[in-house]
Amino acid sequence: MEKISGKALTFRVKEQGAPFFADILYGAGIVSATWSLPSCECLYLTRKGHMSLDGVPLSGSSGRLPVRETLLCQAVNRQYEGTVSFSEFLEELWRLGVTQYHVDYIRRTVTFRPGADAPGLKWSL
Repeated sequence: MEKISGKALTFRVKEQGAPFFADILYGAGIVSATWSLPSCECLYLTRKGHMSLDGVPLSGSSGRLPVRETLLCQAVNRQYEGTVSFSEFLEELWRLGVTQYHVDYIRRTVTFRPGADAPGLKWSL
């Protein structure tokens, strides 16, 4: 994670966005990440094993409505463009009803789920 943190600080998210950050994580050995909301816990699978990181839990409540693809697409686009911080992105996902999202850095896909057993909405990085 030290290697990742150092690289993360060397580029401007607003200029290069989330896909560029995904390349940094993959280059550092991360092959997937699964985020759980609202706890903001993340399980990273690396080429050498796995690690879990605890984040700062989100406040507020989720709409608990079916995730509306149009609103989710707008949130993802803002993150890809780098116009929102990562914590703002997580807050927005939670408000939209997303409880888990999985990033596959090998297949370059992100899957958003409204519940652990619910079918997900998948995007390409």
